[in-house]
Amino acid sequence: GLRRAHAATIAAALPTSVHFGTSSWTFPGWAGLVYPPGLTGAALSREGLRHYARHPLLTTVGVDRSYYAPIPIDDLRQYADQLPDGFRCCLKAPASVTSRLAPTFRGSRGPAAPNPAFLSTERLIADLLEPLAVAFLPHTGPIVLEFPPGARDPAQPPAAFLETLDRFLETLPREFQYAVELRDKALLTPAYRALLARHGIA
Repeated sequence: GLRRAHAATIAAALPTSVHFGTSSWTFPGWAGLVYPPGLTGAALSREGLRHYARHPLLTTVGVDRSYYAPIPIDDLRQYADQLPDGFRCCLKAPASVTSRLAPTFRGSRGPAAPNPAFLSTERLIADLLEPLAVAFLPHTGPIVLEFPPGARDPAQPPAAFLETLDRFLETLPREFQYAVELRDKALLTPAYRALLARHGIA
């Protein structure tokens, strides 16, 4: 009612280039704010994205599934069916591409092995970009390349990692947008900023 109307007034005053959203859409506590009251957990899982995308201030969202495993094409199609034209989502590149060490699961023992698919454009295309191109392209916003702590071998100087990252970014298919998230303070340098500017990446 009044709350939704107030949100619509705020949304109308925002520049069209500004998008608000959250990392996921499946928060039950938003009942009465984003979702109709009384929505069951099953209904939220099935229809929550549709309700989320109708909120006037929520004009983007993270599809919080692609980091650990590929998203099935049928699931991408179901998401696309719930979204209005022009509504774009952020997705994370898989850890299999952005983690220098092979992703491990809780309870794993022993040191992590080197990841043979680290910075593999072919793996990124196969696991994420191709399924998006088939079933979700009109709703695909930036692909977030999140590099966890330890993406750079501690013995490797920051400049060497940035050169490797530069070569990787050069190979990415240009029909998608990308953003980089680093969690290594030593890499946050003017050279890194210049690298992103050169590739047109956030």
